[in-house]
Amino acid sequence: MWTTSKSLNAKICPRPARIAYLLSEEPSEVLLDILIAESLSRWGGRRTPLIPTNGKSIAPGYWALLNLWDADIIYSYVALSEEMEKRLFCIFAPSEVRLHEKLTDHEGWNDRLTIVIGDHIPDRLLFWNAQHRYPALNGLDDIPVLRLSPKRFKNGSPEWLKNWIAVRNHRHLDGNQAPKTVLRSCSLLKEELDAIAATLGDKRRVIISCEHDPDPNLFDTGKSHTRNNWKELMSQFSSMWTHPAENRQSSIRFQNNHFELPLAPPWHVRDFSLSGPTSGVWAVDLCIQRTEDHSFYEQHVWKWPRRLRLEQSIGFENYASGAHLQVLPPLPRPTEHGDLTIWDCASWNRPTLHLPSDYQAFAGALARYVSGSMEEKKALEANLPRRRFDRVTISDKGRDLLGVFQFFQSLPETLAFLTDDFWRDVIHRLSPEEPANNKKNINDLTGKLQEIIQQGTQETSDIEHLAKRALSLAARSFGSQSEQLKSVSFETLLTWATKVTGQRQSTIEKCLTGSVTYLRDRGFLWQGFGWRCSFCQHHNWVTLERLSPIAKCEICRKPESTPVSGSLHFRLNPFAHHAFASSSAQEPVIWCLHQLARRAGSSFAFTPTLDVYRPGQSNPETDLDLVAAVDGQVYVVEVKSSFAGVEAEVLEQLRCLALELRPDVVMLAVMAHESDDPECAEMIKTFELGVDDVCLEPLTLDGADRSTFHDTFALPTGEQMKWSAW
Repeated sequence: MWTTSKSLNAKICPRPARIAYLLSEEPSEVLLDILIAESLSRWGGRRTPLIPTNGKSIAPGYWALLNLWDADIIYSYVALSEEMEKRLFCIFAPSEVRLHEKLTDHEGWNDRLTIVIGDHIPDRLLFWNAQHRYPALNGLDDIPVLRLSPKRFKNGSPEWLKNWIAVRNHRHLDGNQAPKTVLRSCSLLKEELDAIAATLGDKRRVIISCEHDPDPNLFDTGKSHTRNNWKELMSQFSSMWTHPAENRQSSIRFQNNHFELPLAPPWHVRDFSLSGPTSGVWAVDLCIQRTEDHSFYEQHVWKWPRRLRLEQSIGFENYASGAHLQVLPPLPRPTEHGDLTIWDCASWNRPTLHLPSDYQAFAGALARYVSGSMEEKKALEANLPRRRFDRVTISDKGRDLLGVFQFFQSLPETLAFLTDDFWRDVIHRLSPEEPANNKKNINDLTGKLQEIIQQGTQETSDIEHLAKRALSLAARSFGSQSEQLKSVSFETLLTWATKVTGQRQSTIEKCLTGSVTYLRDRGFLWQGFGWRCSFCQHHNWVTLERLSPIAKCEICRKPESTPVSGSLHFRLNPFAHHAFASSSAQEPVIWCLHQLARRAGSSFAFTPTLDVYRPGQSNPETDLDLVAAVDGQVYVVEVKSSFAGVEAEVLEQLRCLALELRPDVVMLAVMAHESDDPECAEMIKTFELGVDDVCLEPLTLDGADRSTFHDTFALPTGEQMKWSAW
């Protein structure tokens, strides 16, 4: 829509990644020791929450901690239910929800030394095949798997093996400096392996665990291990970080929705050269000012919502490039405060970010499943498209709305004029009259009905004749020249304005002159000379730029002198004339958009009415009247001009949308007073949406914000932005 040409700012805040661990409600002592040791290996163990869960629910206190902690990665040692995984993705928007290795069959063999103990054939097969679970060696002297006979442990553990485990073993658990070793066997039970492990530790700082393998087969044939498996493509992160000790920011200036991210290392390595201790990946939070700035006062920024993942439409160049990566960094994500989190490293090339337009962001988020989400996993497993909708396009109604908006220079200016009580009244007066409000038409049809009833016969031909008559009258009302060429003089506008304001005449005239002049200069109002030909009765109109002393009728060419006294008249631009016809329902959409925009403090993004198409369908399944992000909260809005359009079917459609899209708010906006239909208004209030974490908000004229931007009439704001919606 409107884009600013001003230089914009993006604030950059580097920080360590934030991790949250989910574990069972009665975790083992060993697991707690491992997680605490792993956490202590990163930033002194600061702020790595451990959240108990049964896989289906999380206690409210711990849920609040997860919400406040805003974890980049949620790592679960508990099998999560489908609904729980969906909720974690939807509400907290992590880069990924990663299930523990044993649960996902994505075992982290590379972080441990494996010692197979046994002399039987299954033990030898286990030893040989275990080497194939290691993706790479850590060095030329690295031996990932050993096999020893149980006889070697009859008189205790060999000293060379203790030293090997503690000194030569460089395999650690996710950055923990304590070497990790796993004892495995097919012939020995776990109790026997535990006894051997007790002699190996010998009070050294090592981590030793034991596993009995009843079968030497190390691969689960029930799961796919193809290179195209989604689990192999999931983002992984080998070094996990937590919240920094202090928050330092830098910034960059940019224009035209794209910028190159400068290197901004975390504070603790900023003053050191790049080397082994300072290498690694960190998180970067970006607070980016918006090119499509819809602010009323201060410059808006992007507040990326957690619910609809708009950041998926950001384009990246050179992201995570320039280094030999064994794993991919986590996906970009929105933080709790709406900043954009991406990942950076001193050895990477500088990435370039290309920010989307509002329409691109909303269309992409509505169409695509979130990467790594349960919906995407199911689609991949079923070999289906990873898309919710095949196409998301602006509807005819949405294009009409954009056509009206382009007459103005910013959204605040648009809403100031189109929600102004005086100008709304003028637009109604100059728009085609609703056929149902035409008394002559009503009297005509009433007479026909009375005539049929009095005759006592209701033949099909009579009913068809009546239907044709009704359609003809409706078409005549909309298509008549008198309706299409409604115009008004400035003096009449001044008379109308005097009746609706309490200001002095001079003040009213001055403000009205500025308001009318601006609308004329922008093309929303046409100024010219209109007359009805005395010969052929044709209604003519000549615009100001084509005006000459003698005008001619468009049909019979009869000349007509233009007026020498009095002012010329004003009429609506034909496009605006069509857009505000009673059948278009644009006014309720503009009213609702104004209500949402007034709620925004630092960020507002929206898209006009959208048509959504399911894969394989040529016709849209439904339309979305408004989709907006207000300070990072997602609203999906159904707009009605009156309660007459609200039925049980509409409420059920809203329930389905809430279940599938999971916005923060599903809004039903009715541009009417509750007193117009108290029963329907009460039905909306008491309707239970039945979708966790999504609320239904009814909006009527009774609860609407009635504040205005001006004392008299809407005036131009002076903000000149570039229109770029087409």
